[in-house]
Amino acid sequence: MRRLLPCLLLLVGGCSGTSHPMAPVTGQVTFNGEPVRAGVVEFAPIRKDQHDRDPGPHSYGQLDASGHFTLSTAQDGAGAVIGRHYVSVGYPDPQPNPGWLPPDYEVEVKAGPNNVKIELLPRPANADELGHMRP
Repeated sequence: MRRLLPCLLLLVGGCSGTSHPMAPVTGQVTFNGEPVRAGVVEFAPIRKDQHDRDPGPHSYGQLDASGHFTLSTAQDGAGAVIGRHYVSVGYPDPQPNPGWLPPDYEVEVKAGPNNVKIELLPRPANADELGHMRP
């Protein structure tokens, strides 16, 4: 039982045990040059190859009134996994969706501080058909 207790504490505590290299990420989301004042930015790590079963945790950042965000993960804290990420922006419900990102929109997070500028595009007529499909 004594040997089992530390393992149980790790599981209950939510320790992921991952060793993904992280980097701080801040940025701003704009549409037509104006800040998007509400929403959430999500960075989803892209698998390096077909054998990469755990590319790392997703990172999220809340947009402030000037469209700025700082990414963090639930497991590993501040920042995002170093590497390529698909990026999406979600908006609170009654706010109209000010713009759109293609489902394959990517950003590279590099070692050291990252400052990312995301300019939303006008929403295409077939955006709903495109959905959230990724290659």
